[in-house]
Amino acid sequence: MGYPNQDPQQPYGQQPQQPYGQPAQPYGQQPYGQQPQQPYGQPAGYGQQPAYGQPQAQQPAGYGQPAYGQPYGQAPAGEIPNYMTWAIISIFLFWPLAIPAIINAQKVNPAIAEGRYADAQTASEAAKKWAKLATIIGPILIVLNCVCFFILPLIANA
Repeated sequence: MGYPNQDPQQPYGQQPQQPYGQPAQPYGQQPYGQQPQQPYGQPAGYGQQPAYGQPQAQQPAGYGQPAYGQPYGQAPAGEIPNYMTWAIISIFLFWPLAIPAIINAQKVNPAIAEGRYADAQTASEAAKKWAKLATIIGPILIVLNCVCFFILPLIANA
């Protein structure tokens, strides 16, 4: 008892030989007039350019490769700012409040990369808050310092 469509003359796993005088068909090519068979689960022409004059298949919106430099499944990094520059500049104005600004600013980009947009937004807002406080309180304290150490002694000596 044998398998269907198996030539009993051929040993298992060997291809039938061409009759004498006929050239053998190169591997992977179909005989003249026969259509090539498609691999399993792939539509005809998958991954190939359509023939000249044939309509091209359109992909639905939202599919395909992302824009240059934008990872799959993630929002663009420009949507959630990290305020790192502002936090670094504010360290020269009032460093005790600039340190939490820098710490929160450096948490934004890793959270975006991991897809935790809520955490990234929270860290961004905290960095903005601390940088704003350092920017407001720092110059006020600098002005008060100048008044106390330079102007008041001049008035007292007069």
